[in-house]
Amino acid sequence: MTKRESHSEADTPAAALRAGAVGGVRRAARPGRSARRRFLASLLLLAAAPARAELEILALRHRTVDQVLPALQPFVEPGGAIQGMSGQIIVRASPQNIAELRRVLESIDTPARRLLISVTQDVATATRSASVGVGVRGRGHEVELAVAAGERRSLGTENIAQQVQALEGSPAMIAVGTAVPTAVTTWGPNGISTTTGGFAQFDTGFSVTPRLAGERVFLDIAPQRASVHAGGSASVQRVATSVSGRVGEWIPLGGVSTERAVQGASIGGITGRSAGSEATTGGVWVRVEVLP
Repeated sequence: MTKRESHSEADTPAAALRAGAVGGVRRAARPGRSARRRFLASLLLLAAAPARAELEILALRHRTVDQVLPALQPFVEPGGAIQGMSGQIIVRASPQNIAELRRVLESIDTPARRLLISVTQDVATATRSASVGVGVRGRGHEVELAVAAGERRSLGTENIAQQVQALEGSPAMIAVGTAVPTAVTTWGPNGISTTTGGFAQFDTGFSVTPRLAGERVFLDIAPQRASVHAGGSASVQRVATSVSGRVGEWIPLGGVSTERAVQGASIGGITGRSAGSEATTGGVWVRVEVLP
């Protein structure tokens, strides 16, 4: 079988290693040991391809190696090899496969688009309490029977909306929060206590990595909501998921629903009891828009 590669020494991996360049990329004067190992491993991998293969170096214009290499790997033919380094994709495969990889690369190595990512977190809290009490009050021969009963309902809502701009394929994060003072007491073997102070951070926000494919967007997103209550306690809600949807549409990420019972005693000085409940529901939505 006739090889399609040139037999000149300059085209061999060994010559490229001695010259310190692949496809016009000069080797640094004193590269680190790890960089030399990666470079040598790439050459050995590419040299292990079948003899009919050709060596091709594809320069990237807009995207990074980490962004395009995973998308190219499924298109490499059996026995072919592909590596990426220094803003270039190095391929050793048949001419037909190289042409196919070049077409795929042209479709994904495009300027990253600017995106506006919006996240809303809605929370509604409903409380209900009912109470009843019976007591006897009096002085001397006068006795008074007192009865107290009542019911109370309340509804509260909270909406948190946040926006952040991001480049397609790049991670972004936005968060606002509160630092709450904390104190930790430790006891030594001699019974002496030591108290140290610090702060606990409670943030509300989200981190996201968006990717576009036509009119659809794919998101790796993790929103979080934190609330600090009176007395120093706090509640935190988190969601971490991967979703997809159409560009410009609101995409639901998830929701939460909690309910707890509340009981008490002593109503207005009269012995009695009260019982109630508190229910919280919430949802998280995300929307991605392409900016001009």
